[in-house]
Amino acid sequence: MRTFLLVFSFLAAVAAYGQDYKNWVKDAPRLKDDFFLTDSAIRVAENVLCSQLPTGAWPKNINFFHDREKNPNDVMLGTIDNDATFTEIRFLLRLYNARKSYLSDAQKSSVTDTQESAELGERALTAARRGIMYLLEMQYDNGGFPQYYPRKDHYHARITFNDNAMVNALKMMRSLARRETPFEAVADDVAERCGEAFERGVACILRCQIKKDGQPTVWCQQHDEVTLAPCGARTFELPSYVSAESVNIVQLLMSIENPSDSVKNAVNGAMKWFADNALIGYERQNFTDSLGRKDYRMVECPQGDYRCPRLWSRFNDLHSGKPIFCGRDGVARPRVEMIDYERRNGYAWFGTQPEKLFPLYEKWKNRVQ
Repeated sequence: MRTFLLVFSFLAAVAAYGQDYKNWVKDAPRLKDDFFLTDSAIRVAENVLCSQLPTGAWPKNINFFHDREKNPNDVMLGTIDNDATFTEIRFLLRLYNARKSYLSDAQKSSVTDTQESAELGERALTAARRGIMYLLEMQYDNGGFPQYYPRKDHYHARITFNDNAMVNALKMMRSLARRETPFEAVADDVAERCGEAFERGVACILRCQIKKDGQPTVWCQQHDEVTLAPCGARTFELPSYVSAESVNIVQLLMSIENPSDSVKNAVNGAMKWFADNALIGYERQNFTDSLGRKDYRMVECPQGDYRCPRLWSRFNDLHSGKPIFCGRDGVARPRVEMIDYERRNGYAWFGTQPEKLFPLYEKWKNRVQ
């Protein structure tokens, strides 16, 4: 009865959510362990398994609760963008662990109908191992991770901090090296390679950090895979100081247990940049334009108004240090109101993400300095 209710609740939730791929990357990690022994888990696993690319990676933006791309052959689709490949590896290893535990219990209770469960578990483990090897292979010798591999056109080969691609790769490398759940089945040599990959990745982060007058600041969304210089991506994403992605980089660096002096300097430099570049006294004002469209402008807060939080512009110019905003024409402008409607309302130009770093930073300083 419990299993029936679990499956029913799961299917009802999936039906309510629809087929947006984001439901896969958000909801798959939230699945309870019991789910992996259900018929629903088998269906999802088959979707994941048949969609693995020859390289060992997965394409992005597929909701494996519903959709699948059966036996795709275009290896250029392999990516770690939008949590692709990471999500599938974790799902398959969780399924393997659950099936392995079930088999152990079945043997103790003399249950014999375990062949299907064993075969599925082994297939999941094999696919997950291929995915892990893909991650190791895609890492550059300098420690950086591209957004796509082996794709080399335009910005896809750049070292990518955008959408936390590289940070998420390094987090998985560290978890694999430590054999944290669900990575217990990782072989000794693979775990060792993952530990080395993490160390190379941290070294790459430190080398990519943008220096201003010799002082470390923050990072760009993407960096050249050879020179490590800040570089652009889409036409409205110019080389710049980038606030949102830099937050997660700093969090990763602060999570290192015994940071080197270089890591400490990197964190201190980034936090100084965040403190110096906060926008104080501005807020978003929504309105409806003459065409009936929802729009916004940035306005000054009433003097002393406590409701106005500190804000950070997504991009700051590498030369002047001031906020910049850009439409699809690729031209940097000093105010968000000066770019076209579509880009102004189709992109997150301001954020408060760095604010959460400040209390964490104080605790970190007390721990390591």
